[in-house]
Amino acid sequence: MRRIPTLALALLSTALLISCGSDGSGRGDGGVGAGADVGQGEGDGAGGEGEGEGEGEGEGEGGTPGEDDGGEGEGEGEQKPDPWDTENDPWVDDTFLKDGIGPKERAVPNPRLTVVFTRPVAAGGGRELYMYRGAGPEGGEVQKIRLRDFGAPSNPYVSTDGNWVTFFESGGTAIGISDLRIADQSAATKRWVTARAGQQVGNPVLSGVGDVLAYQLTEDGAKKLFLFDTVTEETTPVWENPGNTGFPQISDSANAVFFHSDSNAAQVHEVIRWTEAGGPSNESQSATSQDQNPRLSRNGEVACWRRSSAQTDLVGDAIVWADFIRRYITREFGALLALRNHFDCQPTSRGRHVIWRAHAENIRAHWLKKGNFWLYDLNAHEHHRLAEPEGIDIERPYSPWRLSSDGRYVVFAAFPAGGDASDIFVLELQSGITYNLTSSPEAEGLGTPGVN
Repeated sequence: MRRIPTLALALLSTALLISCGSDGSGRGDGGVGAGADVGQGEGDGAGGEGEGEGEGEGEGEGGTPGEDDGGEGEGEGEQKPDPWDTENDPWVDDTFLKDGIGPKERAVPNPRLTVVFTRPVAAGGGRELYMYRGAGPEGGEVQKIRLRDFGAPSNPYVSTDGNWVTFFESGGTAIGISDLRIADQSAATKRWVTARAGQQVGNPVLSGVGDVLAYQLTEDGAKKLFLFDTVTEETTPVWENPGNTGFPQISDSANAVFFHSDSNAAQVHEVIRWTEAGGPSNESQSATSQDQNPRLSRNGEVACWRRSSAQTDLVGDAIVWADFIRRYITREFGALLALRNHFDCQPTSRGRHVIWRAHAENIRAHWLKKGNFWLYDLNAHEHHRLAEPEGIDIERPYSPWRLSSDGRYVVFAAFPAGGDASDIFVLELQSGITYNLTSSPEAEGLGTPGVN
């Protein structure tokens, strides 16, 4: 298995790891998932809602401010503590609030890395699902996941414990879930949700141990959200209003679901938080802003999303929501987003850190060409630039990136430099090393991977 060294930050070389998801055993029979082709991005495929609605609306107005504007200046000013090092972290053991944001505890890293991805069937027609599993990005194994009654699995989502994966059949006919610990296809995979005539299902996500499934259902032009208990097989409605609703995110305990919707009269996208006790609540708190594509920490306490000031405004920003407070994390230090829909942020499992990326390409799948990964320390309210992946052909298609729940790894599919088939790559954010989980031509898949 190849490892591509990089020249990234010595600053991050010694550190402790960020948050991680909970351990636990999954329950019941399960099923398996897979990713969609690049270009589809995160499109739910079940209702035609593409990730990055309005992509290609035109060039951004004005350029992105220089990435090094106001440069850090060697030897000048106070050096920030290493965000990965608990010994130098002023907030790690404190219990008081800073700017209204409470400290979020660290946790041990995930004991194993589980990445699920798709590749085309060798003879053509459909896709197959594969899994990498190892203690980290080296030394693990890639094996095929045997699916029952699914010919084109798409958009995999892996539970935090790494035991379960969910996906939907391309075209939105059904959602499956699979127990990754069981090799036999008849025992491992179940068709949990099947669309009826006039319906499509998509974008399934799992709770921490795979016992609750959140998914999107499109019917009569409206996108609705539901929870499905994989043990009791009971369904709970989350959102049934008309409009463009999608991309649910669920906490490990299934006590919180975040999603965006434009079900109001003004057709403004809002970020909605749903809890079983309180029902839905609008966390955007804005009558004009377009708030889209929320991402949720696995403990359900921190979310982040992209915001633009109007439907036609191509300038965006990033919002972090914690303790019911919304905070901009990009605009204040010159990392303004040049294109409204071209932003990704993902909190770590306990929300203490947010990994985010701003870039200025007009096609969302071209995030490697311009921009940088950043770490936002929620408690210290500080930003740290992170390493960039190396050894990748940035002129060819690649998938959106995904963050492991412990915040250690960024996972994506791309063509290696000089390669003829795509691989699955892992960027280790601490060391700055880029790893291949697969080796062409065995991979040959540009589906967006899922990771625990």
